[in-house]
Amino acid sequence: MPRTKTVANRRGGRGLHSERSIGSQNPRRKSDPPEYLEAADIETCIRYGHQAGPGASMAMLIMWRAGLRASEAIGLGLEHITWGGHPTLRVTGKGKKTREVPMHRDLAIRVEIWRDVTGDKSGPLIRTTRGDAPTRETVYRWCRAAYESARRLGDIEKKINKPNAHMFRHSAARHWIACGVPINTVSLWLGHASIQTTLDTYAAILPDQLGLMNERVT
Repeated sequence: MPRTKTVANRRGGRGLHSERSIGSQNPRRKSDPPEYLEAADIETCIRYGHQAGPGASMAMLIMWRAGLRASEAIGLGLEHITWGGHPTLRVTGKGKKTREVPMHRDLAIRVEIWRDVTGDKSGPLIRTTRGDAPTRETVYRWCRAAYESARRLGDIEKKINKPNAHMFRHSAARHWIACGVPINTVSLWLGHASIQTTLDTYAAILPDQLGLMNERVT
């Protein structure tokens, strides 16, 4: 009889471990704190992103100002924007769940200019030089290249061990929390399953509220 069945049928038996004890011997390692950049460094990355084309800088701006995952950002089209006094993005996240995320004015202005210049009413917000939507891997490559170029030339001092697209999302979350956005709102914007997920993810990098209590999202 295979050992796996023996363990299941004789749980707690002599010389064998129960499922609970097996799990306790291999505790799950805590993941490293999410890596982030301050707002000024993120803006620097976006400027360097222009070297790879307008699609790269647009991708970074969307992930920064809307806190999106790369996979969510590349799925956005002009048809997913609700215009008006307070424009919003209709985002499809994990599990095909949709959520509404407010568009920061910087992002709204950039998209409006691009829409007026191209005359497009639909199509991907993020485009390669060929005009199609990029892959997730392409967005990650854009972000890594922009960060590494800025750091190599001395425009960013902070070292990120694994620079990638997700640092824009983490930076957005930290910025919102630092500026006093309620944690339940941050959780909704990020598309987390629960507020606890947001707290567990960002507890290690929550800013000192005493020093930032008077700031607001700008």
